[in-house]
Amino acid sequence: MLVELISCAEKFDNVTCGSLLKLKNERYDARLHSHDVKYGSGSGQQSVTAVQDQTDANSLWLIKEGSELKPCERGVAIKCGATIRLQHIGTKTYLHSHHFQAPLSSNYEVSAFGPSSDTGDDWKLICFGDYWKRSEAVQFKHQATGGYLFLSGSRYSRPISGHYEVSASPDTSGGSASNWRVMEGIYVKPSASVAKLCTRPFLIGPSVINADMSKLADECNRLLASGADYLHLDVMDGNFVPNITFGHPVVKCLSKNIPSNTFLDMHMMVARPEQWIAPMADAGATQFTFHLEASENPNECIRSIKEQGMKVGLGIKPKTAVEDLVPFVDQVDMLLIMTVEPGFGGQQFMDQMMSKVRFLREHYPHMNIEVDGGVGPQTIETCITSGANMFVSGTAVVCAPDPAQAIRSMKQTICKHTD
Repeated sequence: MLVELISCAEKFDNVTCGSLLKLKNERYDARLHSHDVKYGSGSGQQSVTAVQDQTDANSLWLIKEGSELKPCERGVAIKCGATIRLQHIGTKTYLHSHHFQAPLSSNYEVSAFGPSSDTGDDWKLICFGDYWKRSEAVQFKHQATGGYLFLSGSRYSRPISGHYEVSASPDTSGGSASNWRVMEGIYVKPSASVAKLCTRPFLIGPSVINADMSKLADECNRLLASGADYLHLDVMDGNFVPNITFGHPVVKCLSKNIPSNTFLDMHMMVARPEQWIAPMADAGATQFTFHLEASENPNECIRSIKEQGMKVGLGIKPKTAVEDLVPFVDQVDMLLIMTVEPGFGGQQFMDQMMSKVRFLREHYPHMNIEVDGGVGPQTIETCITSGANMFVSGTAVVCAPDPAQAIRSMKQTICKHTD
């Protein structure tokens, strides 16, 4: 499903690292585009074209890094003359060029190469002034060939009929055909803390993965009495993650022995989440949180969860790009960022995941954003300032000498940043 993207930084004129955007050619009014179609000649790599359709999600590019040696920092304004790389969101490839001849012109071929990146993906930003302005046209000069990102006006026939050829021209005599403007997108702003952007309540949900499973209901009631706002139940099948916990029969028994209004967030770390939707709804689950990586048809999975009367959570593992969640944001109730590799409790918190949380909060102030893994009194502060509002805490609460004190400590930290 295509999400209509709008700028979330109307008063911020600079283009920044980490922004997700579309680039329109000034002469031909066409947006830089890629897809799974490969060139029939030259490099044989994935083709890059330009299309006039404003709504095509295959025209979204991520300003990801400056170079191998000096990656740019998310939210920092990009200086004129900087080296940048553009990653195609749909295929996870990079805008690339080399000395192969383009199919329809004598220019250098421009392709999409990846998922790994190299110096053939380096483009120099040509603009006037100190920084890349959203209001100004710019040019992109390929560092290895010296060619400028260019539209000749030539169009392809089948299978990409009507698409413009994109190439790298050795000179700039083409004028506006080498000029590009940023259009629709999400522009990341620098911010010390985005906690106050959040319009959702702040909640702590202990994970029972390290609780005494022989008396699970007693453990859950103890956590609720200690101040837990909800319970996070990890369901693992030994396939999606290398561990096995419990399934819907246990959840059904548990739900009968805890307060009926308890919010049960089912974290489904399973290979086929769709087959457990109806059983978990029958067992009393409040929210069904599945992993994007585990589903072949996330849209259908989301629809089915809603039909069963549950809220929808959608999570990603640490190695999955946060931008992969964007097409589903308007369909779900909560987004989950894993701050450890899923499967086992007691792992070390991955601070580098906070950039994903910040990205989501800056652009979706009304969304519930949950963090899970290594969260406790020592790490919750960075989660709060990055924009999370739902905190799954396992070992730090369940194994604490005084779970109530651990929860109080975290809630005090929340109050410090949100009052």
